[in-house]
Amino acid sequence: MQSDASRTLTADAALRARVAELERELAATQAERDFLYASLEHVPVGLEMYDQDGVALWLNRAMLEFTGLPSAEVAVGRFNILTDPFSVATGMVDYYRRAYAGEVVHTREFAIDLELAAIDWGASSKLIRFRMVLCPQRDADGRVLRVLAVMFEVTQHHVARRVAERLLATHDDDEASRLIVEELTREHDILHARVWRDPGAEGGALAQHAQRLRATEENPPTAHGVADDFARRARDTAQTQTWMGAEERAPTSEPTHPTLHARVAAPIRAPHGVVGVIEVGTSSRYLATQALPAMVERIAELYAEFYTRTRAQQRFERLFQRSPDPTLVIDAAGVVHAANERARALFGETPASLDAVFEGFTALDPRHLATFEEGRDAHRPVVWLAQNVALAGGASFPAEVGVSLLDADAHEGARRAVLAVRDLRERAAFEAELRRSLAEKETLLREVHHRVKNNLQIVSSLVNMQADRLADPGARAALLDCADRVRAMSLVHQVLYGGEHLGSVPLADYARSLAEQLRDSLAPHCAMTFDLAEVQVSLEDAVPCGLILNELITNAIKHGCNAEGASAIDVAVTTHADGYTLCVEDDGPGFALPVPRGSLGVQLIQALSRQLGGKFATTPRSDAQRAAARVVVQRRPASAPPASH
Repeated sequence: MQSDASRTLTADAALRARVAELERELAATQAERDFLYASLEHVPVGLEMYDQDGVALWLNRAMLEFTGLPSAEVAVGRFNILTDPFSVATGMVDYYRRAYAGEVVHTREFAIDLELAAIDWGASSKLIRFRMVLCPQRDADGRVLRVLAVMFEVTQHHVARRVAERLLATHDDDEASRLIVEELTREHDILHARVWRDPGAEGGALAQHAQRLRATEENPPTAHGVADDFARRARDTAQTQTWMGAEERAPTSEPTHPTLHARVAAPIRAPHGVVGVIEVGTSSRYLATQALPAMVERIAELYAEFYTRTRAQQRFERLFQRSPDPTLVIDAAGVVHAANERARALFGETPASLDAVFEGFTALDPRHLATFEEGRDAHRPVVWLAQNVALAGGASFPAEVGVSLLDADAHEGARRAVLAVRDLRERAAFEAELRRSLAEKETLLREVHHRVKNNLQIVSSLVNMQADRLADPGARAALLDCADRVRAMSLVHQVLYGGEHLGSVPLADYARSLAEQLRDSLAPHCAMTFDLAEVQVSLEDAVPCGLILNELITNAIKHGCNAEGASAIDVAVTTHADGYTLCVEDDGPGFALPVPRGSLGVQLIQALSRQLGGKFATTPRSDAQRAAARVVVQRRPASAPPASH
C-alpha cells in the first residue's frame, strides 16, 4: 500500500509537469502574441486596441504617425473612449458600445484638434480627419473581450474636395495656383507646397507661381535646388516622383525643425502634354505612406481639368467677342447674361432681357426648346427665327436670330442658349437691288425676243409678197412653205416674251398656237383636237420642235383634211420615262417611206429629230388605224421654272 509520502511526491511531480506544460503554452502564446503585435506594429494602417472598459491598451506605429504622438505611453492606460468628453459629444461612444455588443461598426468621418482633446497628448496643435472600423475581439466562448479600432485617414479627400470646389469659382491660373497651395498648407503635416507652371520659356524652365515653405532639417529655406530638379524630373518623365526620408522617427525632444519624411511631385497632364508640376512635402510618415501620392496626383488631375476648362472657356470667349454678328447668351427665362462687342455697339449696352430686344420672342419657351432640340438631333445645331429687333429710341429693323442651345452647366445649373442677331437691312437692300436689276434685264430680254419676232414676221411677209409675184406654182409653193417655217420660228419668240418665264418654252401652249395659226392660214374649215402634256423645253430645243410640228401639221392639213371638214387632225405631246413625243394623226395616206429624193420637208424633220436626240417614225393609214407621224425625243424636258413672287 502506497504511503502518503509517496502519493504526495507523485502529485507534486504531476503538478510540476502541468505547471511546466502551462508555462510552455504561455510562452508559445506570448511568442505568438508578440509576433502578432510586432506584425501589426508595421501595418501601414492606424490600429488601436481597447478593453471592455474602454481603456486604450495598445496602438501601433502608424497610429502614432497619424496622431503625431511622441510615444504610446501618452495614451495607453490613460485614455478611456467611454468617458472622454469629446468622444461623448461627437457620438463616438455610441459606435464603441455597438462594437462591444458584437457588431462590426463603420463610423462616419471625424475631425479632432488634438490640442483641444481632453488629455495631454503631448502633441502640437493638429487637426486630424478619419473614419474607423470597429471590430469586436472574442474569446473561445464568443464573449467580446476587446475592440480593435482600424483608423483610415481621410484628409486627402477633404483637401481634394476643397480644391475642386474652389477651382470652380476661378478662371485665373495664378489664382488657381495660389488657392491650391493655400488648401494644401492648411494641413499641419504639409511642410511645403509648390505649384510650378511651365510657360514654354527657352530651355523649358519651370516658373514657380506659388509656394509656401516651412524650414525643415532636410529642406532648409535657402537650398531648393534639389526640389527644383525633383519637379523637373516629374515634368520631363510625365510620371509622379516620390522621395521618402529616413525610416527612424525623430527623437522625442522637439527638433529645431520638423522632419521632412516625404516629397511627392505629380505632373499636371493636359490633353496636349505636361503643363506643370505640383510638389508637396510632409512631416507625417503616415500621410507619406498612405495618402500623399494619391492626394497630390488627384489635385494635379483637378488642376489639369481646370486648365482644360479655362482654355476652352477662353477660346469660346475669343470666338464670342470676335463674332461678326451681334451675339447674346441667355437663359431659359430670357435673361441676358453676356453680350459681345457687336451686340453692345448695336444696342448701346448689354440688354437686361429679351423683352428689350425682340418683339414676341422673350424666352426659351417649350415650343422653342422642342424646335431647337429637333434641330440639334438632326445635326442642325442652329435654328434661325425671323424677328423684328427693337433699338433705343423706338427704331427697329428686320433680322434673323440664330439660336443654338448650350448643354446645361453643372456649376451654373441653368440651360442657356447663344443668340446670333443677323441684321437683314443690308441683305434686304441688296436683294431689292438684285430684283430691280433682274427686272430690268428681263424687260430687255423680252424686248429682244419681241424685236426678233417682229423681224422674223417682216421676213415672212417679204417672202409672202415675193411668192405672190411668182407665176410658177412650184416656186410659189416653195416660198410659201418657207414663210410658214419663218412664222414657226417667230412664234417661239412670241411665246417667250408673252409668257411668264424667259428661260423655257411651254411646249403645249406653243404647239396649240402654231397648229391654230397654220389651220387659219391654210384650211380654216379643218377641225383639230389636242392632247398636250405640260412640257417645258429650252429655247434651243423649242425652235427644232416648232419646225418639226410645222412640217407635220402642214402635211396633215394638205393631205389629211378634206374640203368638207369631215375629218380632224389630232395634235399630241406626250411624255415618257426618257423624254417626250410629238405626234400628228390624220385621215390622209401618210408619209411615203423611204423618203422621195428632193422631199425637203421630210429631210428637215429627220435632221431636226437627230438634233433633238430623237427618232422620226410614221404609220400609214389602214382600215384599223389612222395615218400618224411622230418624233420620239430621247431628252429630258427642261425643269419647270419656279413661280415668281
